[in-house]
Amino acid sequence: MKSKLKQSAVKKSKSKTALKKEVKKSKSKTEIKKGAKKVQLKVKKTVPVETPTIIKKTFDKVNLISHPFTAPNDHPAKIKTSKLSVSEINGIGGSTFSKFNTAGIKTVEDFVNAGVTGVSKTLGWTEKGGLPFYLRGLAVYHNRIIKIKELKRISSNPIYLDIETDLFQRTVWMIGIYISKTNEFIQLVANKPNDEPKIIKQCLEILSAHCNEPIISYSGSRFDERVLRKRFDEERLNHSHLVFDDILLDIKASLAFPIKAYTLGDLGEFYGYNFKHPNMDGQQVAILYSQYASNLKKFNGYQKLCDYNEDDVKSMASIVKQIYLN
Repeated sequence: MKSKLKQSAVKKSKSKTALKKEVKKSKSKTEIKKGAKKVQLKVKKTVPVETPTIIKKTFDKVNLISHPFTAPNDHPAKIKTSKLSVSEINGIGGSTFSKFNTAGIKTVEDFVNAGVTGVSKTLGWTEKGGLPFYLRGLAVYHNRIIKIKELKRISSNPIYLDIETDLFQRTVWMIGIYISKTNEFIQLVANKPNDEPKIIKQCLEILSAHCNEPIISYSGSRFDERVLRKRFDEERLNHSHLVFDDILLDIKASLAFPIKAYTLGDLGEFYGYNFKHPNMDGQQVAILYSQYASNLKKFNGYQKLCDYNEDDVKSMASIVKQIYLN
């Protein structure tokens, strides 16, 4: 009887042990499946949610159309009659257009025929002050670049920078930096507005590592410099060693182009730069970012944001090389 009881106890013990092993084995499998699922989810997330995105790449060489600089008195052998409106000349619009219209200067041809004296008198300027304005009209009439004065000298290996902000310029959400010496392009992206301080610090670290070179931007109002320096101050970061240079100011003062506006898009188009999204502007991009930041998972225009900023930096670097470094 004792022997039977002992055998029964042993069987029960073995049964419990086997059951524990099965439960443990089953639990282990469940944990592995859960773990695999978590890993799979991480792989699917192409855009980080809680940390800024850093994109790095190199630029291929861009071949632009070559346009020689000409002197003001270099007149083409044949000049076609131009009936273009005087409003096609850079700087003429609104009240200025009304002044020329009242003076009987309605076309680009009228403008050129009025000469420096007539143009300056219409504007109420001295002839010295009116000459650059007149040369911009002459450039449109002859479809050529006219050299107003010598361009300043710039570094052969500058840093190129372009920032993107929201509609109210409260948040810098993308910074494109091109280090021409190493041919390295870096984009810093704040996936959420709260990430802005992080990309501001990252930006300063990158620029400080190359502080011997000027930082070139293109706005005409030192926009990129003003916004970044303000953000550096807000984060209590030392930026006094950085040197910025807004080249639009020098290009516009030195060269008269046959284009209506001196935006990066207009100048890039004149030189034959192939923009990926030629109809996009800064306002549209800011609106796209607000949609992106509000719903990262469903947003499908992320690449457009990156393309737009990249094109601004790449076209700027290509144009500078064409104008200053050739």
